[in-house]
Amino acid sequence: MRYKNQVGIIYGLRSSGYFDIRTLNGEKIHSSAKYQDLKVIERAKTLILERRNQRTFLHLKEDEISCAGL
Repeated sequence: MRYKNQVGIIYGLRSSGYFDIRTLNGEKIHSSAKYQDLKVIERAKTLILERRNQRTFLHLKEDEISCAGL
């Protein structure tokens, strides 16, 4: 995507319909960009995966709140 002369990827979609745009190394370009301000440069043909050493267990309850229901 191109956002105001900067190239990035769509990192997230807000419930309001705005996009979180970041570079490939994770630097934030804009956290709430309108789709009218974005221009498609190339559509994704692959997935980007990140391997993390730390695990997050979603089934554990903390203060009687389960992360699995979020």
